[in-house]
Amino acid sequence: MVNVITSGHLAVLYISGATTAMGATEATTPNAGKNIFTIDAPTKRVWDPTYALTPTWSAGPTGTITKNRLTGQLLSTANETTNTVTVTGKYLPMAAMLYAKDFSMSIKSKVVDTTAINCTSPAAYETKQRALSEVTGTLGTFFTPDAAATFGTAITEYFIKSLTDATVFALELHVSADYSLRAWVTVDTEAIKASVNNVLEETVSFRGVVDADGRVISQI
Repeated sequence: MVNVITSGHLAVLYISGATTAMGATEATTPNAGKNIFTIDAPTKRVWDPTYALTPTWSAGPTGTITKNRLTGQLLSTANETTNTVTVTGKYLPMAAMLYAKDFSMSIKSKVVDTTAINCTSPAAYETKQRALSEVTGTLGTFFTPDAAATFGTAITEYFIKSLTDATVFALELHVSADYSLRAWVTVDTEAIKASVNNVLEETVSFRGVVDADGRVISQI
């Protein structure tokens, strides 16, 4: 679904479906610096958050490798020169979520006081530093008991099942042509509101969770 929001950008919301085996080794393409390798198949770029992912390198690798499961990328700390790499594992197919009328996402860090207290020479100013971070947000929809045309499961059923099963899924917010976010989330609450003079409305709140490689959110 596409909504025109106040900034004039287009906002599109996507959510992930059931985990699916890749079925074969998947090729990747490196960037110019030969340190970021992106899986070629666009529909397989959201990798299962916990399933063991197997990269196969033609040689090496020479650098330390990390995975970005939200973007389907292998990241190296070094230029891998002529190395090539394929990937096997599982991915999550992404589909446009219909009926969403609004959404919000907040990324914030907790700031803690680290001021050193000395009785003989007290600090003139307090010092602070960032500690743990969190991702939270909400989705607003009209109540949709029927399956959406382009999404295999009814949206309400999807969120209720995700809440009761503590399902981790990928949520993508496409805000503009140059700015999109994708995060691993679980449902915190799923509420349906009805009144005699209005349509049924549904509100879902979510919270970010860490995948097997320590990642919660990524710009795509």
